[in-house]
Amino acid sequence: MKRIGVLICILFILGTTNAQTWCAPGAEWHLRSLMPFPLFYQDGYIKINPVAYGSYGTSTVYRLDGVFNGKLYTTPATYTQVTLYSLYTFESNQVIYARLNGSVTIFDTIANFNAVPGDSWRALYYSYPLADPTCTVERVTVTDTGHVMINGFSLKKLKVTMPYYSTFRTYEIVERIGCLAGFLFPLKRCDIDGFDWGSLACFKDNTFPLYQPPGYTLPCDFTTVGLGENNFVDSDFKVYPNPGSNKVIISFPELWNGKNTNLVVRDALGKKVKEQKLTGTCEFDFGEYPAGFYQIELSIGNQILACKKWIKSEQ
Repeated sequence: MKRIGVLICILFILGTTNAQTWCAPGAEWHLRSLMPFPLFYQDGYIKINPVAYGSYGTSTVYRLDGVFNGKLYTTPATYTQVTLYSLYTFESNQVIYARLNGSVTIFDTIANFNAVPGDSWRALYYSYPLADPTCTVERVTVTDTGHVMINGFSLKKLKVTMPYYSTFRTYEIVERIGCLAGFLFPLKRCDIDGFDWGSLACFKDNTFPLYQPPGYTLPCDFTTVGLGENNFVDSDFKVYPNPGSNKVIISFPELWNGKNTNLVVRDALGKKVKEQKLTGTCEFDFGEYPAGFYQIELSIGNQILACKKWIKSEQ
């Protein structure tokens, strides 16, 4: 009986260890997508649901379609839904592989949860439709490993770095979810004037409750369609100068004075970086925040009345 009990215990442990975590049943990612350039405007969210595509050895290959929902290419714009990209991925022995072309048979490593500091692998890269001739394929290097507790689950994590043109980028990759900030995994972009791949906003699967990065409070399916340029408040909701540097002037309709009106500022990843009550025209100091894209929301309670995109330029 003792031997049987030990055997059952071993089998249970092995079954738990080998349980599918990447692209688990019901897996769903929402990525916030914001790129407020006049010619390459993008504002909405990208939804990804794995679909079984085939097999690689004994592993199931999943196709991940990045389906964009929101405003695209023009502003003002109506609601658009379009698949921006597709990638193919599978997991084997706690190593996750991916490729960006369904006809290519070679998969690149995107995360190896057996790795130790110093281990590295070639980064997945993207170069369509126009390739940057100065772009080089880089390597992802592990700098630290460990575990993190999320939603009551102890998940393996990797801290990695990757050269990105003239800088180094650091990523934290967690099993089941992928990168906790930015795209699902480190990706070297070698395309010119390409679309935005999105930054993690929400993740869940059938046994893993909804997760949102700390500080991200927007709905998973947030889009400004119906807000902004087409909103009746927007004509009097002004943010200037835009682009600007440290200080920005914000004004909004007198109609909303004294009605618990809030102004919320979010960074390009959707994280709330500033919030305050408004009583008319005010001045925000962005001196402590880095250059980049910001979204400024005018709201009352949970109702967003209007949004503006603001760009902080390099000084």
